[in-house]
Amino acid sequence: MRHLLVRIDAAGDEVAESRLRGLLVQTRDYILPDEASGTFIDLVCREPSGHGAFDAIGSDLALALAGDAIGPKRAVTTVLAKWRRFWSEVPATLLTNEERLGLFGEMWFLRFWLLEAIDVDDAVGAWRGPRGTRHDFERSQYSVEVKATQVLGSCVHRISGIEQLSPPETGPLFFLSLQVRAEGGATNSLPTLVNVCRERLIAAPEALSVFEATLAVAGYSDAHALDYAEPKWRIVGERLFKVDEHFPRMTPGLLSGGVPAGVSQITYAIDLSSYYDRAIARTPVDGREYLR
Repeated sequence: MRHLLVRIDAAGDEVAESRLRGLLVQTRDYILPDEASGTFIDLVCREPSGHGAFDAIGSDLALALAGDAIGPKRAVTTVLAKWRRFWSEVPATLLTNEERLGLFGEMWFLRFWLLEAIDVDDAVGAWRGPRGTRHDFERSQYSVEVKATQVLGSCVHRISGIEQLSPPETGPLFFLSLQVRAEGGATNSLPTLVNVCRERLIAAPEALSVFEATLAVAGYSDAHALDYAEPKWRIVGERLFKVDEHFPRMTPGLLSGGVPAGVSQITYAIDLSSYYDRAIARTPVDGREYLR
């Protein structure tokens, strides 16, 4: 095993123990020669196949710590956020076309709507969809469901489950409708959007780390970036709706007598083509007042 030790002196600089594939990060006390004993953030490479990348982490840490401008904890967090995707497990299967488009839609809303409206850490922390929550983005003030669809002459979205458009316990529910068209000359793909999000978060290492972890939960890996390079999508339209009594939906409360016994899953489609005039925002700038 190889170790990288980063000395810490101030209380609160400890890091929580984390384990990735072949990499262990922990805070430990060491008794070392030459009066170097003390408390350290200890990065441990447990697999010989990762030594090359581990050496590169050491180089990045040395640069981050130069001048002691940001402190040891932030330096380690920043570097690990950059390298987390290397040390994460590579999914055995590719995302389906439907899953790719769904993930693209969620990241589009995160990058161009939410990150421009609220604090970076709050925005990334609100992204909960890949973790199996009821709505894709959940805050105490509101929740947001995001749906992306390829334009085929209408604006139809598939709703998975009768609870998906049920109101949250606190605040209103918003619905972001993203319409895309696959075009050879377009510039938006799943990998390019991932990198655009990373660039936006590079100055916020803790948020970047949460983003990378959520990507991994969603089943995305850079190892498959070439497979995800196609299709490329052009954004045809984006609209933010408030899910209220005028919005088309099915919920348990709207069904007479509730959900019939024995019915465990209901999937349905909504067509928003005739509801465009009810959109509360058509650009991220217009949406800020609702998302702040």
